[in-house]
Amino acid sequence: MNNKLRSVYLVLIILITCVSNLLIAKGGFSGGIGIGMPVGGLSNWYSITPKLTLTYYNNPNPDTRVLVETHFQKFTDGFIEDRDFQWLIDYQYYPSPEAKANMTWNDFILKIQQKWHRYDGLSSSFSPFFSYGFGLYNYTQKVSGLVYPGQSTTPLDQTFLLNTIKDRRVAWGALAGIGGDLNIGNKMTLIINLEYHAAIGYLRAFEDWGLYEVFPIQFLSFDIGVGYDL
Repeated sequence: MNNKLRSVYLVLIILITCVSNLLIAKGGFSGGIGIGMPVGGLSNWYSITPKLTLTYYNNPNPDTRVLVETHFQKFTDGFIEDRDFQWLIDYQYYPSPEAKANMTWNDFILKIQQKWHRYDGLSSSFSPFFSYGFGLYNYTQKVSGLVYPGQSTTPLDQTFLLNTIKDRRVAWGALAGIGGDLNIGNKMTLIINLEYHAAIGYLRAFEDWGLYEVFPIQFLSFDIGVGYDL
C-alpha cells in the first residue's frame, strides 16, 4: 500500500470515528450557500463561483462546536478560454475558439469552532467564533478545445486541437476562519462564516497561454447557513 492510500485510509478512519462519537452525543445539522473566491495562482484561472455546504455538528460545551463538513463548488468559464497563444512560426497570436475549462471541488473536513464571546439581546444572542480544521480536498479540472501550438506547417490549422486534459487529485488541506452564530429560534441558528482554505495540490502549467503551475491551491469561502439542533 502506497503512502497516498495510507493517508486516505487514515483520514477516513479519523472521520468515521469522529462521526460515530458525534452521533452518540447531542448535535445538529446545518446547510448553507455561499461563494468560493480563488486566491493566489487559482485566481489566474477562475473567478467567484457558488458554493454549497452540508454539516453535522456537536457541542461538547457551550463555547465549542465540533463539525464534520462537506462542500461542493464548481468553477466554470476558465480564463484560458479567452487567452491567445503566440505561434513560434510567425510570432502571431491566435485564439482557441472551442476552448473550455472547469474545475469541480468537493471536500471532507473535520473542523473546530471556538466562540470567544456572546452578546445577548432581548430575544436572541450573537456569538462570534474562530474556526480551524483539516481534511481531504477532491478536485477535478478539465481543459479542452485548445489549438495545438506545436504545429510547424503554415498556415496554422485551428481545427488541430490538443487532447482533452483531465486532472483529478485528492489532496490534504487545512482551513482557518471567522464567523458568528445568531439564535433565531429555540433550536435554530443563523450561521455566517468566512474561511481560508489551502490544499497541498497543484494544477499543471499551460505556459503557451501564460498560465503557470499553481501550488498550493487556495481559495476563500463565504457562507450563510441555518443550523438545527436535534
